[in-house]
Amino acid sequence: MCYMLIYILHKDQIYTYRLPREVSGSYVLNDYDVDGRTRNLANISAVNGKWIINSNEEAFLIYNN
Repeated sequence: MCYMLIYILHKDQIYTYRLPREVSGSYVLNDYDVDGRTRNLANISAVNGKWIINSNEEAFLIYNN
């Protein structure tokens, strides 16, 4: 089993997050906007042994290009 990798793309940088091999629990991906305020980008939860990620009004997901 491999890790799930998440990439967050900014104009000048790419951030990479690696979720644990064991699919359990939930995570919130946070980021900072151009004014330095924290924003919630996505929620990641373990459901039936799989990672489920949800976008919101501040961010969107691109899956397989």
